[in-house]
Amino acid sequence: MRSRPAGTPSRAPTPPLPWADGVRALAMLVVLVWHTLLTVAPDEPTAPWAWVITPFGGVAHAAVLTFIVLSGYLLGRHWRPGELRTESLHYLLRRGWRLLPPYWVVVTLTVVAMLALGLRHPGGSHWDVGLPMTWGNTALNYLLLTDLAGTSPYNHPLWTVPVEFHLYLLAPLLVLVRRRAAAIVVGAVLTLAVAFAAPGFVAPFFAFAFAAAFWAGHHRQSLREVDTRRTLRVVLPGAVVGLAVAAAVVVGGDLSQGGVRFLLLDAVATPLLIGWLLLSDLSVGDGRVHRLLSSGPLRWTGARSYSTYLVHALVIEILWRFAVEPIGLAGDAAPFGVLLVLAAPLSLVAGKLLHQWVELPSARRSAAVGTRPGRLPAPSKDPA
Repeated sequence: MRSRPAGTPSRAPTPPLPWADGVRALAMLVVLVWHTLLTVAPDEPTAPWAWVITPFGGVAHAAVLTFIVLSGYLLGRHWRPGELRTESLHYLLRRGWRLLPPYWVVVTLTVVAMLALGLRHPGGSHWDVGLPMTWGNTALNYLLLTDLAGTSPYNHPLWTVPVEFHLYLLAPLLVLVRRRAAAIVVGAVLTLAVAFAAPGFVAPFFAFAFAAAFWAGHHRQSLREVDTRRTLRVVLPGAVVGLAVAAAVVVGGDLSQGGVRFLLLDAVATPLLIGWLLLSDLSVGDGRVHRLLSSGPLRWTGARSYSTYLVHALVIEILWRFAVEPIGLAGDAAPFGVLLVLAAPLSLVAGKLLHQWVELPSARRSAAVGTRPGRLPAPSKDPA
């Protein structure tokens, strides 16, 4: 199969992936169920639901990893050729417009709810991990510095947004180094630094996962047909180094820490996800699974998945405190079922409103960066 050297993108436009939104939708729904479960059932080894919470926590973490890998792959896949300094600036502006306005709106809604509805006081649910509410913590939330400060954001799922935004800063560096080996080294060094500097952090492997996925997506621009051997050559070196990094952290770390345990999961899942994305992309995703992921309901949900992800924990906590917990249902199963039935549709409604009023306008601004002044273009279908 003919291909261009890595780092030399094709001039031909890369076709969109209609099934990418379906992947986002399923990952977001898994996280929504997980946080509903955490609200009702405590995450403790001796809790009655521990046999469900422990494995499902791994599934939920894999869902967040899927967001990171898909985001890195699509950003590499759509990296615009051009002068690196100019393109890097445009890229960061596009990422900022795409990510930050909806995030800041939800942080503001969270602060208002904490002040007006009493959510700044502990309620005995997973929401409490983001407390106490202070001026300093509020500033960290708005400035996307909670990950660097080692604190949990008020709205606990929002821990991924600063992490993802800071991972985006790697992209120009990965384009600059061009070679796969250098990209793998960057990811490995950052993973080891994060794992040993912040041993309690739940996602030390995300830097490696993003770097490997971005390089694979950028490399895909030079490929035009399926080649299993070449796909393995793209994926296997990262898999081997990733497992070596995970082994180093396990040997020097503490397996009782969630971040260390999840790192092992990430080291195995990341190359599988990247390989699946690359093969699905080159084969035009014409299998049964891809047709399911391209279905209307999943594409609708996936297109609004970021906004829904941002608001779902706030919706869950308000429903729990003011609608479900006061009923006093016995056990955990009944409260969980009632809360999930209420939270899922209301989160989708809130996500739709945030998507329509905030995310879509900011996505249009994102798409306009680097183009001639004039009418704002429609946002691209694929970029994360």
